[in-house]
Amino acid sequence: ISLKVKKMLYKVLAVDDDKKILKIVKASLQHEDISVITAYDGETCLEKATSAKPDLIILDFDLPDIDGFKLCQVLRSDKPTAHIPIIFLSGKMISNNDMVAGFTAGATDYILKPFEPRILLSRVKAVLRWLEYKGELGGSIKKYGIEIDLNDRMVRIKGKQIDLTKKEFDLLFTLIRKNDQLVTHKYLLETVWGYEPDIDTHTLDSHISSLRRKLGPVYAKKIIAVKGFGYRLLE
Repeated sequence: ISLKVKKMLYKVLAVDDDKKILKIVKASLQHEDISVITAYDGETCLEKATSAKPDLIILDFDLPDIDGFKLCQVLRSDKPTAHIPIIFLSGKMISNNDMVAGFTAGATDYILKPFEPRILLSRVKAVLRWLEYKGELGGSIKKYGIEIDLNDRMVRIKGKQIDLTKKEFDLLFTLIRKNDQLVTHKYLLETVWGYEPDIDTHTLDSHISSLRRKLGPVYAKKIIAVKGFGYRLLE
């Protein structure tokens, strides 16, 4: 089975009080076009899981303010975060009973520290493939009269191929995937640009303008700017 994930930026929230671990996680995933945001404790994890809307959470089993079981249960009980898959990181050998309890609490997978970056990457890709299979991250999408082929990264409107840059493609995919929701500037910059330091909202606005022009006047009107907040794609 191929471990290849389609070349698209997904967002992972990595939570650990060990900065060295977070550095390894970021380096491993960003190399594969997966955006990584971080948190050092449970409180920040909850805030970022709600505000940043990651596709996956990598969660340390032992945090300074709350243990992983409890945090996982909180994430699962809150509607905005209940659907986000969670991979536990544990710095100690855990019993079968602990693993069962973790899965019961809502964990998707476990990885023991120390871990090889390639093992982490393969587990993350497996979860992303599972989400794609469920249709949560794409595959082939037909919405609003727009057809998006994620395998070939092509966009068609009424059978006509639209030539988009990588950033334009990722912007359109993100707006469509959010199903008429408001997508904030921060979310788009984190997900499509991966926190590039020289990117600001002016650059984002320029890419949106270019995307509108290429989609044509009918679809350009569907991309609505919410001043000071972000964009949404109307059905």
